[in-house]
Amino acid sequence: MDLIIFYQNAMKTFCEDPNLSVRNNESIFRKNPSITFFNENIGQVVIFDRKIKIFIIGYKLANCYVRKYKQMQSIKTIDN
Repeated sequence: MDLIIFYQNAMKTFCEDPNLSVRNNESIFRKNPSITFFNENIGQVVIFDRKIKIFIIGYKLANCYVRKYKQMQSIKTIDN
């Protein structure tokens, strides 16, 4: 249980601190409106459903995918 609490708190901190992530309120994930938080330096992404504000997924990109993700962000779509 402590590990789950630690994970939730780490995700919350990542999303709430503008020094840790960049927020995109206009992204699309699997054809649905979403809110994404992204840190280019560490390749971390956290995605929430935009309508009901629930957590969908959080993951760390391999270095080779960070640039591709950034390009996808510029066209406001994520299709993972």
